[in-house]
Amino acid sequence: MSLRAQSLRALVVALTASVLAPLSFGQGVAPPDGRYEGQRVVRVQTPTAEEIESMRAMGAGLWSCSERLGCTEYHVDVEQFATLQESGLQFDVLHENVETLIEAEFDRQQLRGADFYDIYRSHFEVDQQLATLAELRPDLARVFVVGSTIEGRFVRGIHIGRTDGERKALLIQGCQHAREWVTVMATTFMAEYIVRNADIDQQVDDLLNEMEFFIIPIVNPDGYEWTRSGHRLWRKNRRRHLDFNYGVDLNRNWGVGWGVGSGSSNQTISDVFRGAAPFSEPETRNIRDFVARNNLIVGHLDVHCFSQLVLGPWAYKTSPAPDADELDPVGQGMASRMTSEHGEAFFYGTGGQGIGYLAAGVAPDWSYGEHGARAYTFELRDRGQDGFLLPANQILPASEEALAGALHLAENLVIPCRADLNGDGVVNEQDLSIILGSWATEQAVGDVTRDARVGPQDIAHLLGTWGPCR
Repeated sequence: MSLRAQSLRALVVALTASVLAPLSFGQGVAPPDGRYEGQRVVRVQTPTAEEIESMRAMGAGLWSCSERLGCTEYHVDVEQFATLQESGLQFDVLHENVETLIEAEFDRQQLRGADFYDIYRSHFEVDQQLATLAELRPDLARVFVVGSTIEGRFVRGIHIGRTDGERKALLIQGCQHAREWVTVMATTFMAEYIVRNADIDQQVDDLLNEMEFFIIPIVNPDGYEWTRSGHRLWRKNRRRHLDFNYGVDLNRNWGVGWGVGSGSSNQTISDVFRGAAPFSEPETRNIRDFVARNNLIVGHLDVHCFSQLVLGPWAYKTSPAPDADELDPVGQGMASRMTSEHGEAFFYGTGGQGIGYLAAGVAPDWSYGEHGARAYTFELRDRGQDGFLLPANQILPASEEALAGALHLAENLVIPCRADLNGDGVVNEQDLSIILGSWATEQAVGDVTRDARVGPQDIAHLLGTWGPCR
């Protein structure tokens, strides 16, 4: 740790809790205070639910985003590690001391560069960045308030579109889980790229002619700022329970699949505590009510880390989604696009099939099951080496990977309706007549494949998307 970091650490340790509390609203990150000293990161073999239940009973902290069959990463204190050694469970130690990882991250945070994405930014700074983007292109972007949190913070997002509520839309959200800092930066980066390249990047320009984006970088600002005040590995929101435990896992609090099976916990101390009821938390109600007010949201992307995965529905059960034949190729395409950005391999699957873990009450299952949206989860970098403590020099490549995947999803949201040339919501004989007419007269209106010519390929596309648009 640098001399400057050591001095700041000594100062903060000497402060009282009443002085520390306001730091959660500031721009800086509180220095490590030793709370994770001696904790290890372990990868435990969890071939069945029995091993997962054993780790829950031990009180181990979940290091990976979700428990899964096969293997799961946890962080354990000295006593829990001793219990693990005696348990007979098979495991490997990934990191000997979590505190050293957090100290290294704190040192990097002091090197504040000129670029917004050089370090991890606070809730306040992200809100400022959204406001800057809206001021840069007031014709294209506006900041909106989704709602407020238990501690009274506003949850803000940015709407990007050449129309306002008139075209189908993609909702992108980050930071349901407080410790997943890179999701904050990646979703902000998506917004910035789309705004700044609206008239430059042909793909973005074409998309904005057909759809809108709603991007909410921080769904859980209370939890996020709590992680910045020294509680770096906190996952949940900041709900206080009657037993004096804190927090609900927001991504176990959604209405579809809530409380089903082993994909969440009813214990308040658990990292995957699902809450007292579906939508018991203001943060999930915020998004639920926002989607209800914006019925043209046809795509939903929930950004998490880590594991380098793209996940489709269902997460809470093993049966395939009713239209898996449509969802799975899009998911595989997103994983391929993300892999091609920097060569880091991403894989597609579902929680219930292929990936090996069940998560009950997650956001994409709700938006897909309740609203029919094409809904997916991203798990960004890495595969566990640094996990939630991803070095800041990986913010940009991780964000570029996320953007590539999101734009691929956006393309697939608008493709089915490109052949709806008369805008009546159905691809049918009337649209075929328009294509045939423009083919004869060499008019561009029938060029639904966007290849600068009208021909058989446009008719083939129309036939492939025949029927109601979605």
